[in-house]
Amino acid sequence: MKSKLIQSISRIILSPLTIIYYILIRIKNFHYDYRILKRYKYPKPVISIGNISAGGTGKTPFVIHLAKTIMRQNRKIAIISRGYKRKSKGLKLVYDGKRVLDWEKAGDEMIMIYRMLKEEKSQFYLLVCKDRFKAIDYTMQYFKPDVVILDDAFSRRRLFRDMDIMLIDSDDYNKNKITGRLVFPIGNLREPFCSLRRADYIIQNDKFSEYTAINRIKNIKKDRYFRIRYTIDSVRDVRGNKLDKTDTEVIAFCGIANPYSFNKCIEKLNFKIKSKFEFPDHHYFSSNDIEKLKSEYTGKEIFLTTEKDFVRLEKYENFLKKYPVYFVRLNIEYIGNKLIIKY
Repeated sequence: MKSKLIQSISRIILSPLTIIYYILIRIKNFHYDYRILKRYKYPKPVISIGNISAGGTGKTPFVIHLAKTIMRQNRKIAIISRGYKRKSKGLKLVYDGKRVLDWEKAGDEMIMIYRMLKEEKSQFYLLVCKDRFKAIDYTMQYFKPDVVILDDAFSRRRLFRDMDIMLIDSDDYNKNKITGRLVFPIGNLREPFCSLRRADYIIQNDKFSEYTAINRIKNIKKDRYFRIRYTIDSVRDVRGNKLDKTDTEVIAFCGIANPYSFNKCIEKLNFKIKSKFEFPDHHYFSSNDIEKLKSEYTGKEIFLTTEKDFVRLEKYENFLKKYPVYFVRLNIEYIGNKLIIKY
């Protein structure tokens, strides 16, 4: 009760800032919409996978899905991300076709992308840089990709994209009636919902939940609106061994923006949860964290986490090899019509 009261008071205090932020966003978009401010276009196709809310919409799994789709058309691609929470600055070449950077310099999401794409036959390159122009210029000069995929560039209006694909998290929209509909700092939106009109395609991501189409979003694009959900590919350990049985107890832990989807995933697998730990998004696991997890282990359970979290456990090799630590590998499937992209 007390926490809800504090949240309500905070929203009242911050409401003027939300109005100011909203006005500034609309002014910026007006200048680009009416070509008062110019945009820069590259000679090769640039696709952005974005969202209007802060984190947790499933951009990384969709980037992987889209990358595989284009690579299977025998196209050479480059994927560029900011590399959120990495321990490096500036432009870093994560994967040049031969060598891969360590996850602390690259960011967990880019290493996850690398591991999912490395078995594909077509060439790909991975870069992280806050300055997307700098990263694209570097990519065009040294690798000459057929297509560039940007992770999260919808609000960067100066950079022309040949295609904007926007993801909406159904869980966030349906569960957060206030924060899921208002812009910062009261709400969770980077831009108001009307900005979705700029998107070429809108993807409603139901993840592991059972939702119907969100009409407010569907009506924005109609014939360019699609729905997806997650499916479970496998449960694997550090050696690549797959877990067959699901009648065991699990010590579950994750450090992602939306733990709710991971909890729903565990339900789908029919595991019995013995204990559960939730860490902040992109959390750097400490030795104390590992010891805390180990203290729950009696020899009968398995440890279960997300694939993105598993990337950040690399330096605890003894933990990964001595204990039954598993991650869930996910796939994407369409609900109804499928988005077809050809290059």
